[in-house]
Amino acid sequence: MRQTVAAAAAAAGANSQSVIATFAQEHSSVAASTSATVSASSVTVTSTTTTNARRTAVTSKLEKENAAVCEGSSRNAIQ
Repeated sequence: MRQTVAAAAAAAGANSQSVIATFAQEHSSVAASTSATVSASSVTVTSTTTTNARRTAVTSKLEKENAAVCEGSSRNAIQ
């Protein structure tokens, strides 16, 4: 982006409308690209977070069930 603006500034005066237009166009393009990248990353993070939350919930449930089974086995062994 800086190279494009520098080239436009060298070809025309520093206060030229073409320099301002070139900067605005380049800035807009970079902003759109960054926004698209952030949006795509957010979707991935959300998906990963949801999957991890589900895994944690399932693991927690299985641990509770296993603890209950072990506790029941211990009680039966004592009797």
